[in-house]
Amino acid sequence: SFGACNGKPGPRAQVQGGFASAMLDAVTAQMVVVYSNLKYTVASLEQKTTFIAPVPPNRDLSATAKVVKFGRTIAFLEAQLRDGGVDGKLLCTASTTISLVKLPSKEDKKKSKPPQAKL
Repeated sequence: SFGACNGKPGPRAQVQGGFASAMLDAVTAQMVVVYSNLKYTVASLEQKTTFIAPVPPNRDLSATAKVVKFGRTIAFLEAQLRDGGVDGKLLCTASTTISLVKLPSKEDKKKSKPPQAKL
């Protein structure tokens, strides 16, 4: 869920498209982290955003994402931004190609810590 007032309204009292696109980028990245059980984060390779209706400022927005394909190194996702809740008016959609970046496991973090000096 996003508050559209976080972006700067354009000349026609609408949120600039780059802000809406960034919201969809954020929700797809979070979907990968959750979908992978905290094993991966992302590096976005490509995103295509389709603007269907102006994004109104000072409104609560809802963004959802779904995994289309989750491979070994790349994932494909789709996202939607709606006015209000998940049943609200569709404002824009995105299809995203993401490179999967492995997050360090707890064991990896323990191995990478420098030894502590004993006093």
